[in-house]
Amino acid sequence: MIGLLRKVIFLMLCVSGLPCMADEVQFGIEQGLLGMTDAYRAAGDEAGLGDGMYRLSPDASISGDNELFGYQGWYSPVYTQYMRASDRSGFDHFAGANVDIRITPVDKVDIVFQIQDVQGNRTNILVNEDGGTELVNSDEGRTFYVLTNLRYEHSLSPKTQVIGRFLYQEYDYTSDENTDNRNLGVTAQIQHSWSRRLLLGANVSTNYTVFMRQDGSAFRYQTTFNPNAVIRYQLNPAWQIFASGGPSAIFTRQSELSGSLVSQFGSDLTEDPPDQFHLYLGCPSIGSEKVLRQCPRVTGPNSLPAGYLDDEVFVPLLTGPNAISGNTDQLTYFMQASIRRQTPDSVVEIAYSRSQDASQGTASSTLLDQVFLTAIGDFGEKWGWRINSGWNRRVSTYFQPIYFSFAQASPYQATIEGLPPEDSYIAEAKALGVQQVEAFYESAQVWAEGQVSRQISPKSRIVLRARYQRWLELNLTSGPQPTFDNFTAELSFDYYFDPFFF
Repeated sequence: MIGLLRKVIFLMLCVSGLPCMADEVQFGIEQGLLGMTDAYRAAGDEAGLGDGMYRLSPDASISGDNELFGYQGWYSPVYTQYMRASDRSGFDHFAGANVDIRITPVDKVDIVFQIQDVQGNRTNILVNEDGGTELVNSDEGRTFYVLTNLRYEHSLSPKTQVIGRFLYQEYDYTSDENTDNRNLGVTAQIQHSWSRRLLLGANVSTNYTVFMRQDGSAFRYQTTFNPNAVIRYQLNPAWQIFASGGPSAIFTRQSELSGSLVSQFGSDLTEDPPDQFHLYLGCPSIGSEKVLRQCPRVTGPNSLPAGYLDDEVFVPLLTGPNAISGNTDQLTYFMQASIRRQTPDSVVEIAYSRSQDASQGTASSTLLDQVFLTAIGDFGEKWGWRINSGWNRRVSTYFQPIYFSFAQASPYQATIEGLPPEDSYIAEAKALGVQQVEAFYESAQVWAEGQVSRQISPKSRIVLRARYQRWLELNLTSGPQPTFDNFTAELSFDYYFDPFFF
């Protein structure tokens, strides 16, 4: 107990800024020339804009290691100067930190923290680790992303471990086309090495996501529950198979009315909570009255009844809380599976994953399927190469409530000259109902990328990269978009200064 207390005190002193904290500071700089056949494309345009870019990316990192913990922190601003579309030039910012804390010989804590601040029109330049990119870039707004991942591991024995994870993820958009969201996730896992080659385990994950408007008010809440089986098998010293997957239940709850209205709600929406709603009907009128036979009849999948109301009619809200919202329950699956071959000269990995994508907050849920191949290797001491290729698909499910009013027609003595009395009715609304309409928004892309690097000196290298990307499907919230391809060529030079030790 005294030994553990000493370690905790020593760790607190190090974190507070004593010399034991920092071991090495490294500075570097990368600059490159890029050419893209589709550097920017406005939404709905048939043709994009080809452009050249100069990119400058200095970076700084600090790292160290001792008997209690290891750490690394970095910051890298990226300046991009467009040659034709110079108004889209500017800075993006990337920062992060990793801390590995060895509390006791059987207890370890890992902390990961990342921040990204990216301008919308440059999202197609940023390539994810698997080789894919985000959705079609826009010239509007910025995306601010924060990730915090806390992992705790305790060894019950040399072969058995229990693992707990806590995740916080945040997306903030300045563009109204996306919805801000906050995500909290917790995972509990147990794993056991049955042999030197076979590991089996199980985990349970739950995530809670809040979707918010630009003003910060929340309007949708989502809970995901996902149990998984885990297996890792070492075929031989070079080949390894990993798989983790299981069913996933997604529960989405809406905090307020939303969707399309057969009869449009009027000014009484300002009441909180609203007790009644002023209904206006968008159909022809003669004078000040709505005429039943001139109103278009509202129909739906279940032959929903139509209501026709006078401008001054108020309708009480008589349905339950779940009947007038975007509340949905969805059952699907999540998984990760990979085959990996690793030798001293190369690494090859083929992987598939299916997960929930939080970056599209406009939908009730977004499922992301990915398949990719990554290969990394060396040609001798100075040459290196890398290949990325793959496919991904995002399917966003949006449950749109369609509201309608149950009505009963009653005769109304017409005072309009020339109108037969039997054709003159005003509907008396009796209740309000809802019909859920399910919509899907889908995007899919394929890509292939090759990269060759040449070591110039121990501190510098030249990198040549060529990338081809093709959007196969772009059915977005604004409707189907033209699909297109994009070819990128880049020549860059990386230089790292001698590190400082202290």
